[in-house]
Amino acid sequence: MSAPAGSGKTSLIASWLEARGRNAHWYQVDEGDADIAAFFYHLGLLGRRAAPRGKQALPRLSPDHPSDLQAFSHTFFRELFKCIKAPGVLVLDNYQQAGQSLHEILQAGCSEVPEGINVVIVSRNHPAPAFARFQVNGALTLLDWRQLRLTREESRAIADGHLDRPLADAAAQALHTQADGWAAGLVLLAKHGQYEACSGPGAAAFQALCDYFASELYDRLDRDTRRVLGCSALLPSVSPAAAQVLSGGLQAEAILEGLCRNNTFTARLAGPVYEFHPLFRAFLEQRLREELPAAEFARLQRQAAELLEAEGNIDAAIKQRIRAGDGEGAASLIVAHARRYLAQGRAGTVVAWIAALPVALVAQNPWLGYWRGLGELASDPRAARVQLEDAYARLKAREDHAGQVLAWCAVVDSYVYEWRCLAPLDHWIAEAATIDTATLDGLPGVIGDDFACGLFKALMLRQPQHPLIGRWAQRVRDIVLFGDDPQLRFRIGPLYLQYAGINDQKGAAIALEALRSVGRQIDCCNVISLSLQAMAAGLAQIRGDHQATMAHVNEGLAQAERSGIRIWDQPLLGHAAMSALSHGERELAEDYLGRMKDSLVADRYMDLSTYYFVAAWYQLHFADGETALRYAKLNGEFLRKSGVRLYAPYAELMLAQAEFENGGVDTAKHKVEGAMVLAEDDNNRLAVYLGWLLKAHMANQLGETDNCLDALRQALGLAVAEDMALHCLPRAAISALYALALVNDIECDHVRAAIRRLDLAPPEPQHTPDNWPFPVRVYTLGRFSLLIDGTALDETQKKKQAKPLSLLKALIAMGARDVHEERLLEALWPDAEGDAAHRTLITNLQRLRKLLGDAAAINYGNGQLSLSPRHCWVDAWAFERGIVDERTQAEAIGHYRGGFLPSEEAPWALAPRERLRRKLGRAVRARGEQLEADAAWTDAIAHYQQALDADPTCEACYQGLMRAYAMLGQHQQALKTFEDCRRLLQALQNTSPSPQTESLHQSIHEAAAEYRSAV
Repeated sequence: MSAPAGSGKTSLIASWLEARGRNAHWYQVDEGDADIAAFFYHLGLLGRRAAPRGKQALPRLSPDHPSDLQAFSHTFFRELFKCIKAPGVLVLDNYQQAGQSLHEILQAGCSEVPEGINVVIVSRNHPAPAFARFQVNGALTLLDWRQLRLTREESRAIADGHLDRPLADAAAQALHTQADGWAAGLVLLAKHGQYEACSGPGAAAFQALCDYFASELYDRLDRDTRRVLGCSALLPSVSPAAAQVLSGGLQAEAILEGLCRNNTFTARLAGPVYEFHPLFRAFLEQRLREELPAAEFARLQRQAAELLEAEGNIDAAIKQRIRAGDGEGAASLIVAHARRYLAQGRAGTVVAWIAALPVALVAQNPWLGYWRGLGELASDPRAARVQLEDAYARLKAREDHAGQVLAWCAVVDSYVYEWRCLAPLDHWIAEAATIDTATLDGLPGVIGDDFACGLFKALMLRQPQHPLIGRWAQRVRDIVLFGDDPQLRFRIGPLYLQYAGINDQKGAAIALEALRSVGRQIDCCNVISLSLQAMAAGLAQIRGDHQATMAHVNEGLAQAERSGIRIWDQPLLGHAAMSALSHGERELAEDYLGRMKDSLVADRYMDLSTYYFVAAWYQLHFADGETALRYAKLNGEFLRKSGVRLYAPYAELMLAQAEFENGGVDTAKHKVEGAMVLAEDDNNRLAVYLGWLLKAHMANQLGETDNCLDALRQALGLAVAEDMALHCLPRAAISALYALALVNDIECDHVRAAIRRLDLAPPEPQHTPDNWPFPVRVYTLGRFSLLIDGTALDETQKKKQAKPLSLLKALIAMGARDVHEERLLEALWPDAEGDAAHRTLITNLQRLRKLLGDAAAINYGNGQLSLSPRHCWVDAWAFERGIVDERTQAEAIGHYRGGFLPSEEAPWALAPRERLRRKLGRAVRARGEQLEADAAWTDAIAHYQQALDADPTCEACYQGLMRAYAMLGQHQQALKTFEDCRRLLQALQNTSPSPQTESLHQSIHEAAAEYRSAV
């Protein structure tokens, strides 16, 4: 609704709402809403009052101004409209007070208006260009002066309503003509019988109206009434008590009520409180200024400010004092209330207050410079630092220790907010050392906590090797876990979690849960919630928990999109990209890496460093080493520009890895050693762990087995202590190292857990140890047993899943590689034909995949099935791999617990059973013959005994065992072996020993007799 002052806009809306019975929520826009945070804060209060019980609080615009205010606006209005019960109306009155930024915000808000809710904008101005698209698509209806101008009939009806008797036709026509449809002029002219004072709205008409106020109303009032009205006009709205105080004890209530009752541009609000029409108020204040000496008028303004202050309307009180020329009084109010306004996110209001003060006054009061700097900290940290450094110097000179410490903390924050170059923090760390302990101990606890957090922040980022950082870290830990100020706990929490995450994972997890618990109990703003998501993602990434990492990242990015707060985008995207790289998800890593690149800012060196770190890692995994080396160098260069020492070990390790992959072995080794020295100095256990892991990788690649195992023991020892599985190596490389650890019994429980977390594929089969944590393990030698994630299938499950398990057995028996479905159908369902046979196979394949817990465990394509060696371990495979190598033969024989699938008598099981048995026999004989040739009789006995444990019907093993015992002179044991052979062959195969075994037995028997005779 767009029309000049006095056109009846507000009255029309009020009557429309009453007639329609709509739930109305009225917001008066004023000049204070130029501070967007103030607008959101006050509109949020309206929403909170309108909200049904149990509705969550509206999102808050935090002091960390969002980079995308449009996104925050969408979120805010979406939640605000949920608070308004349909059918409902949000009225924004006096919208002409709004600035350009408010137009843009309301444009976003209007796009969120749901069905059943209307927004009415009441303004003296035409709609801003921001609303053009709503007019085009019909979402916005415009009522302007043409529609609001009174018709002849409306003019007469309104005039008659204000008079004792109806007007004559000629008088009504004259009144309508002179007022020209302007409601304000019409009312005054009608009430006082003057039909020529006003002609339409506008500046000239306003002056005419003022003249009319003077001649026909104000000048006819007695002196006391004029005093009451003039003094009351100094307040935006006035209670009778306040008007009485300002007017010097005059009885104000009857005067105000009389104006209201006579509809003389005065409305009564709840309280009761009275509010003048803006035109009338402006006139009254102007006349008061003209009639009083300047000093007396200024005194009344100051008194009005005191009343406003007593009512809690601090913003209006400060502005009133500034208008009164009372800069000192305004400054005192600003210093007293700035902290609260900043905590509400209303930094723009605080900055505007101070900017309105005389420059000389601001220069005299360092606290004003401090609060102005704090107000500009999030929006322009570099400009804020100028104010804060000056405030620090002047507060220090005054020996105002509390102010000095707070200004010092804010200066440190300005570097962190800017996130560009932190090298100057060295100066401020040195400056902190000049504040003695006694001074700090004498400060209020909250200021001491602020200082502890500020110094920890500076030391952690710039001087993590500082000898006192442990002391301040402990103090900050106590604040995070047990502090009384939730906002301070959340402000320092993310940095503390970063610090704890590199040297105390368990402590970091405890701190994170403590912050989450506090966040659930208070109105946790978006920036805090986002920081917790980013920290949780980082800790999950260190643990190697990809699923948790991505869950936190996705939730954090969704919150950022809804709120418009983008300051955590780079860390979140970085965690996602690195986690994707650790898990071999190339496309996902590329996506997040691209998004990191798109959001880079030229002089935010830490963000650039992080991007090139991840980009170098990506190149090492999937692309070329030369590009990786170039990116690793850029990572280091931008890190040095940023001045953040904390991440220096990681940059050196990435550069060392890139150098190694490009053939610079000596350079790589030197850089690893340097990085680990830095990490040890900084107590950075994560970097030390990564350094040992890289050393193990390089030694493994160079064939330095002993060095590799030593480094691996160091790395995994730290990994166990801190629950770390993060790595920067290609997946094949970390897989090879974990396989070595399992072979050499190095922290096997942790290694198996890390393999599962990282979803690592095993190395080549010949390099994969049997204790690799395969999701599926199948035992076929001597029995059939199926373990899924370590849990064996019981007999009931086996019976229930008989058909799918038959498919698994047959697939293994037929080689498990590219087995044609026709072979399986013929073996398992020979009576099925055509499509029915195919459907039977597919049905049982689906059931088997579901049973194994992963569809990828069995590959199916082109009519062929294969059992995945990545997901499945089969004892028969391990036996066949190991039996051909003398170094692994003993272990392979251990796998052979009996014949292949002994309970299966189908033809498809018999051939592999016999093949494996013969393979065992050949290998045992070959090895036994070599041991006998070397006269290694004791070893031969152990070898044959192990073989007999695997196959108690292997007659060649009995023969070898008898020979070995005989050569050692143990004739009785040799003869007992023959008896065991005869008994077991009879029991298991219903056969007798072969003639060769009988002959050997006879010769040993005779040798034993000769020996006894000789003795």
